[in-house]
Amino acid sequence: GGTTEHTHGITSTLLSTLAIRSGEIRDSLLLRRAERDVRARLEAEAGDGVTAARTG
Repeated sequence: GGTTEHTHGITSTLLSTLAIRSGEIRDSLLLRRAERDVRARLEAEAGDGVTAARTG
């Protein structure tokens, strides 16, 4: 609170905000990677089904 604000000023607030925002960006990047991996897996499985239907 008040005593920290007086001794550290806006730097403390900015660092806290930076840490939170960095975490949000990391989460977003990891989610995008997971979505991309799932999409690729589904497309590969769909492709296998098409190949199996053609050869079966």
